Amino acid sequence: MILGNIKNLSNFRRDHYNAVALGGSGNCKVMLVCLEAGQFIPVHQPGIDLCLIVLEGRGMLYDGQTEQMGEPGDLLYARAGESRGIMADSRLVALAIVTPPPGPQDHEQVEQMLTQGRWHDANTDQIRAHA
Repeated sequence: MILGNIKNLSNFRRDHYNAVALGGSGNCKVMLVCLEAGQFIPVHQPGIDLCLIVLEGRGMLYDGQTEQMGEPGDLLYARAGESRGIMADSRLVALAIVTPPPGPQDHEQVEQMLTQGRWHDANTDQIRAHA
């Protein structure tokens, strides 16, 4: 299945990151993760494996142990249950492949933290707070 050009498929939201579903099955889900500068996906520990590659822009990648500035071509891999998060320094587009597809329980923590404007939960990670 040819999906098209990343620039045409990218879609951003004003309030928080946007995950654009590109395809998937019962085994995996493929999506574009689109963030404006300052937006983030909070550090969380879902029960899914993640492979994320930065396609455009810059942002802080967190893998549960290390924070690193991510640029086009940089890759993040996190196993199910491991912490992960991303914060955009500029408009950022990343390709994410997750397995198995996430369920509602995998995003409860993310939704709660977005509502509270928190980048991480001090009880689970020793990293900087979102300003």
